[in-house]
Parts: sequence; structure tokens; C-alpha cells
Amino acid sequence: MTRPGSSNKEAKQKSQAMLDEVSGKFEAIQLYRQLAESIDHQLAIEVLKDIVNEECVHAGEFLRLRKELVPDEERYCLEGTQEVEEEIKKKP
Repeated sequence: MTRPGSSNKEAKQKSQAMLDEVSGKFEAIQLYRQLAESIDHQLAIEVLKDIVNEECVHAGEFLRLRKELVPDEERYCLEGTQEVEEEIKKKP
């Protein structure tokens, strides 16, 4: 279900590019959180936390863009979400 005129190879490349971007955002988030936890400067901590929030937004944007560019792979994400939902329902 790739876009018209788009080969399977192109779809995989797009998917990988988006995943690489998301991975980079999560690495940045981890780095900024660690930095915020390691300093005693309130303004810097607040700025870093704001940057973390912005990076989370960016990660979400890349994930949504991936869904648009490579819709075939969305079913796996939905399957994973459903599996977790089923486990949550089992909890007392």
C-alpha cells in the first residue's frame, strides 16, 4: 500500500529515515534530561525541560510523517498498541 509511483525500496528508505530521526530525538531527550538532573541552576533546568518537551513534539511529528509516507507499516504499530491495551485490561 505504498504511494503511487513509490517502490517498496523507496518506502523502506523513507521508513528508515523517519525512524532514524525519531531515534535521534529520543537520544537528545535523554541527554537533555540527564543534563537537567546534573545541574543546580534553576533557569537552565527549566530551559532544558522546555527543550525536552519540544523534542518530544518533534518525535511525534516524525512518527506521524512516517505514518503518512509508509502507511503499510502503521498496522504493526496498531497491533502493538492493541497488545498493550489487552494487557492493561487484564490488570485488576
